[in-house]
Amino acid sequence: MGFGDGKYSGIPADLPKPVVAHEMGYFVTLPDLSQIELFKGRLRPYWLCQTRDLAASRGVANLYPEWMERSYRLQAVCLKTNIEAARRSRLGGYSVWLFQDYPNCAEGVVDMFFRPKALSAAEFRRFNAPTVLLLEAPRRSLRFGERASMMLLVSAVLEDGKARVENEWNVRAFPAQRPSGLPRRVKFDEPYRRYAPTPAAEGGDSRPSDGDLWVAGRADSAIVDFLEQGGRVLLMDPEPLFGVEKTNYRLYSVRTAYPLRGRPRICPGRIDTARFPQEPRQEMSTIIAAILAALPPTSQPDRELASEVRDKGWIVYGARSPKGDWDLFMMRPNGSGSRNLTNTPAWNEGLPRLSPDGKRLLYRRIPAAASFDNNRHGAQGELVLAGADASSPAAFGKEGECPWAFWSPYGSRIACLSPKGVTIVDISSKRTLATLDRKGFFQQLVWSPDGRWFAGVANDFGTGWSVARMDAAGGTPRGFLHGGHDRQVLPGEGDALLGDLRRPSAVKGWSSAPTCSSSTPSPWRCTSITPRRARCGCRS
Repeated sequence: MGFGDGKYSGIPADLPKPVVAHEMGYFVTLPDLSQIELFKGRLRPYWLCQTRDLAASRGVANLYPEWMERSYRLQAVCLKTNIEAARRSRLGGYSVWLFQDYPNCAEGVVDMFFRPKALSAAEFRRFNAPTVLLLEAPRRSLRFGERASMMLLVSAVLEDGKARVENEWNVRAFPAQRPSGLPRRVKFDEPYRRYAPTPAAEGGDSRPSDGDLWVAGRADSAIVDFLEQGGRVLLMDPEPLFGVEKTNYRLYSVRTAYPLRGRPRICPGRIDTARFPQEPRQEMSTIIAAILAALPPTSQPDRELASEVRDKGWIVYGARSPKGDWDLFMMRPNGSGSRNLTNTPAWNEGLPRLSPDGKRLLYRRIPAAASFDNNRHGAQGELVLAGADASSPAAFGKEGECPWAFWSPYGSRIACLSPKGVTIVDISSKRTLATLDRKGFFQQLVWSPDGRWFAGVANDFGTGWSVARMDAAGGTPRGFLHGGHDRQVLPGEGDALLGDLRRPSAVKGWSSAPTCSSSTPSPWRCTSITPRRARCGCRS
């Protein structure tokens, strides 16, 4: 099932009777465990209790809410794609399976208590109503420079000849791939050399040139050096570096289209060659050839930038550890030297911010069983102050206090943003020095290096979300970036400031923002801005 596929195209045009698709769909989600508390009386939701207990026994209870939300979004995409494919076909009607979940099967558009999942009633009726707007397009993923041909269609059952309908689709464009005429080299480490697409593509023992591919087992110093200089690596055994989930995925032979003999258990990207017969060679060769075709070239400016910023400070960021919790990590600006700073399975840490002098770090932490919320993560849990390497962490205030904290230019104070206003706090005495009206600011404030301005995300300028600034003494704010959902505000030098401008319908998702330190006198100074990146000391 995919966009524009021929799933329902086999209906003859001259068929005298209408064809109806029965119980179309079957897109299952993970069940919402909060329903357990809603069951009253003698009915015990055993299937929900079993799922809860299974998640706890496998140590993924803290990950389950996020997995559930992602399964909801995937189901919504599948429902929309499938129904629109049916509406574009010669089908005379269809029955979608299923509207409401039932015991032991979460296939419904709503759960057992008629609560919507990823789709509201209005969103569902965009593509499942008497009259629906459809898109006819061969592809929606294009390369830069391609010409797209798309047609809008109307699937209509009109009683009075009039209807007001709306629908939406995403069309994505990507950089043009490397010209096929350029030579491409691949180095295969043993025992993966057998999967080379052709003998000519095999790089032997020589190192591949920048921009080509290295198929390796585990990462070593040579691999890291190759990556730092702009190369690409297909890591077949990432377990020592990255936690991967076990799977029962069985390789299929392209030649026979039947499962291979045996039931090998592998990890994504990991091949146990001792247990595989010769049949996977063709499929692995096809996969590697596809990777080669999709890789864009590594440009000279990219290599120059990676070399330029290699030793200029550090970036601290939040990411999921192999154990499943969120930890803080530190790496060089070119991605090298990454290491776990907190390594605390009992806590989730996020929203790190290094002090302007690069010697201290503030972040928020919540229990590992809790999840960071998309819009409230800056106010969740405790504020923690620590050394730049997360050493000697100490809670600064109680849970929920000092929300959206950020450093003053000299690091002796922090400012916090809450519905009550912007509060400036002295770190040594923990005394509140001033409270200013928040003037419509919502989250993610920063303090300019000269101490004169606050800048952040606001929603009080008649344009939806915007990036705005106000003087630190509580003056009138001024919005200067708007027209979308603006996030991730970074301070510049003087009047320079970077913001992330997104269209209003952009998908929102929480990620732990990185923070930088640098040995240069002015680590945030923007030296150049291009359509692809901004060079700001140690950030790119």
